[in-house]
Amino acid sequence: NDLTVSDITANSATVSWNAATSDDNTWTVMVDDDVYTTNSTVFALTNLTSNHTYTVSVATVCTEGSTSAWRTVQFTTDPLCLPVTDLTASNITAESVTLTWVDNQNTGASYTVMNGNETVATGIEGTTYTVTGLAARTPYTFSVYANCSAVDMADAATIDVVTECAGGNCTITIAGTDSY
Repeated sequence: NDLTVSDITANSATVSWNAATSDDNTWTVMVDDDVYTTNSTVFALTNLTSNHTYTVSVATVCTEGSTSAWRTVQFTTDPLCLPVTDLTASNITAESVTLTWVDNQNTGASYTVMNGNETVATGIEGTTYTVTGLAARTPYTFSVYANCSAVDMADAATIDVVTECAGGNCTITIAGTDSY
């Protein structure tokens, strides 16, 4: 299939193909349910929806009005809101943990920190947040989401953390034995 998509962004892409002949051809380009006509083998798609999968089909319009077989390709536009990366946990105590992450060019984004399905904090402006009020020697799964707008939230970066023992003393009970 010589139909290709390049220069994909959150709201645009370029579709190109090879012409069967060098005659003055016209092509019909179908993008999902929208139909366009062009005289070029390069077609710019604009005003696309971010993070959406599109189906593009192209057919040559022959001089007698018939069309060639359709060539089809699918592509997905980039998300507007990119997920954070390199989520790390540090300064882990019995009651708190500091989460740090790298922003991926989400200019103006704020962040949401989740503990499982519960929101810990939202509207965080920096790339570091200290979660407090945790229980000692307890496993947690924290997620950080970038919020780029009221309706555009990136996929989460997730990390598992186990808090430290309270006061440095842990009691471990092994089934059928005394506590140590």
